[in-house]
Amino acid sequence: MSAQLLVEKVDKYINSVPLIITGDFNCTDTSVVHSIMKKNGLQDAFCNSQQPHYGPNSTWNGFKEIENGNRIDFIYVLGAVNVRKHAILTDRWDGKFPSDHLPVLAEIVIR
Repeated sequence: MSAQLLVEKVDKYINSVPLIITGDFNCTDTSVVHSIMKKNGLQDAFCNSQQPHYGPNSTWNGFKEIENGNRIDFIYVLGAVNVRKHAILTDRWDGKFPSDHLPVLAEIVIR
């Protein structure tokens, strides 16, 4: 229900300002949550980047290894927003991940 609540809260802004929504959604791009976001016009920056996505197709590593296809952190955009680049970063320090999630990066231009 949190995805529905989120789109209800931002609905009043959908046609008036550029929107950028980021977060750990704890579900993949095949989930009901992702469908709710897309159905309400929000676009996944991963799919809408002008340049090809850089990095793995997962944001989850569980502090061990990157789990292929487990992308659960998203950047959604709507309105006068262009996504130039999208990346999921795999940096480690002393061989360890700093978090159980990988950072998601987007270069975004607000028109």
